[in-house]
Amino acid sequence: MKTYPFQFHVRLLLAIVISFFSPSISKSSTLFYQPLNRDRNIDSVEWAHLWRKAYEKDFRQIVVQWTAFGDQLIDPENWLLNSLEIASQEGLQLIIGLHADPDFSQTILQAGWESRFEEYWNSLQRQSLVQQERLLPLLSARDISIDGWYFPSELSDILFTNSYRRQFVRNQLILMAENLNRPLHISAYNLGYLSPQGNAAWLSSLEKSGLKVWWQDGSGVGDLSPLILQAYYKALPCAVGVVSEAFVRIPNQGGSFSAKYAPPADYDPCHPASTFSLRYLPWAQSILKLQFN
Repeated sequence: MKTYPFQFHVRLLLAIVISFFSPSISKSSTLFYQPLNRDRNIDSVEWAHLWRKAYEKDFRQIVVQWTAFGDQLIDPENWLLNSLEIASQEGLQLIIGLHADPDFSQTILQAGWESRFEEYWNSLQRQSLVQQERLLPLLSARDISIDGWYFPSELSDILFTNSYRRQFVRNQLILMAENLNRPLHISAYNLGYLSPQGNAAWLSSLEKSGLKVWWQDGSGVGDLSPLILQAYYKALPCAVGVVSEAFVRIPNQGGSFSAKYAPPADYDPCHPASTFSLRYLPWAQSILKLQFN
């Protein structure tokens, strides 16, 4: 029988102890992609390179944030459909975003928004359902399989300090999900208007209703301090997914949003993990331009 020196056994024991006590971290398998009009200039070879690279980086699911952005995302040449077809051929599962209102953030915070909220929210859902009906035959014609749908109107806690409004949106999202042929994904973020425990209860109620819920970690936007964001994260139930922001905001005196890549944070593996977004990742920037102006 082969024997090993004492030092070997010590190193082996240390390795076992370290692996046992070291906290495991999540490995993101979901990647967000935010389509922009300028992406129409990317050719099929470049799309194949991007999606193949994403697969090589262990991403298996792509969330396409929207397929309609008001009337600003025009696709007469079907470049986005071409990209999705290539992604599917590269073995990636697709969560397809529906209709996004470019003025969503401004509209919901106009004076007197509370009295108009229900009508506006219903209109957002109607437009997304219309978009889904428009997409179904187009996707089917290209044999693009869909694993879920994404509702682009993000749930900020500034909207949901009122329990009635939370219940209204929950009920409406459940009704919307019942009209879809695949699971409905939504995302939420915090500005400090709900407590960590209240926010966790709200998101948990959505998840238990059958919705796929993602919480944005806010590390890139930086509206809240890391300590406060950590408190929100720690309160989340495991079933709520976490979106790690792979960017950091750059101060811009002009008022427009500017950001650059920053390594995304790792979280407890009990949470589904995703990364936002493809455009910020260093290996994608030679093809997907980062400038937003």
